[in-house]
Amino acid sequence: NRDGLIARMQQGYEDFVAHLKTFTPAQLTIPTDAAGWSIKDHVMHLAAWEGGVAAMLHKEIRHEAMGLDAQTWKSRDIDRINAVIQQSHRTLSFAEVIRRFESAHARMMATIEAMSWEEMHRPSGRFLPAGQENDDGKPVIEFIIGDGYEHYAEHRPWIDDIPDKTDVQDRDALLYRIDRAWDYLNGYMATLTDEQATVPKDAAGWTAKDHIMHFALWVGSVVVLLNKQPRHEYMGLDQALWESGDYETINAILQARHKDLAWSEIKRRVEDSHRLLTEKVRMMTWDDLQKPYGHYLPAGQEIDEGDPVINRVAGNTYAHYSEHIEWIDAILHSG
Repeated sequence: NRDGLIARMQQGYEDFVAHLKTFTPAQLTIPTDAAGWSIKDHVMHLAAWEGGVAAMLHKEIRHEAMGLDAQTWKSRDIDRINAVIQQSHRTLSFAEVIRRFESAHARMMATIEAMSWEEMHRPSGRFLPAGQENDDGKPVIEFIIGDGYEHYAEHRPWIDDIPDKTDVQDRDALLYRIDRAWDYLNGYMATLTDEQATVPKDAAGWTAKDHIMHFALWVGSVVVLLNKQPRHEYMGLDQALWESGDYETINAILQARHKDLAWSEIKRRVEDSHRLLTEKVRMMTWDDLQKPYGHYLPAGQEIDEGDPVINRVAGNTYAHYSEHIEWIDAILHSG
């Protein structure tokens, strides 16, 4: 019945969103399935299809609501349609994807709560734009269910099967993960206007530009580490402060020192840092990457202590970018 459908729709959504909260930003955005989809891509896919059905129920043009051109929609090639949706949204932050998912679901719920049980069983042709209605098509309730709680349930095992390759098993897998994260970061940076990158600030006074410079410095410091050079000297920091491990103070100093750099210069620096890191990692063996942090201290200071240096590579690239992109997104939407 109608009340049962509404309850299933809302419970399915709430259960799915609660499950998403069990993943870290890096898990949501970097690992992919065999088709190259991240968890974020799956969520955007669900948002697009549910939003399309909600639009259809209002007699709007469904493919336009989904961001698709008429030719792609008329092809009825579902794989092609889904690929277009995935590609056109792949640089969105996860927070933005969730906002779109919430919006699509909220509109769906408001729409079906205003419909009668009889209306839900009308053929989909009755919901074409004004003047195009007909009595063809399966009952519209099948679209509501199929792109609602049944769709969430369909994607959940696919999401759970996406391998979390935080603990990569070889150098090529590490490089793939770094490059995936870089593609995401680079694509996200390209969506920022100069004003978005340089004007809004978080509570600590950081702009989006500051967060990107933060990446440039820390990735660059990993390159320096792998070359057995002093990281604190590269970052222009006092050795005592560096050894204190007071990263809040360290990051505040670095931000203040570079906050007046041009956005174009910061983008250049982060690109250079990424390039130098990948070049260095390609020259190393898997065994090299498993050696302890202490092995990479400057010549004459090496020790066999510390976590594997691969942790510093991962921690300053694919495990780092996603977290800050969400913080940048929060800056842009704080108003």
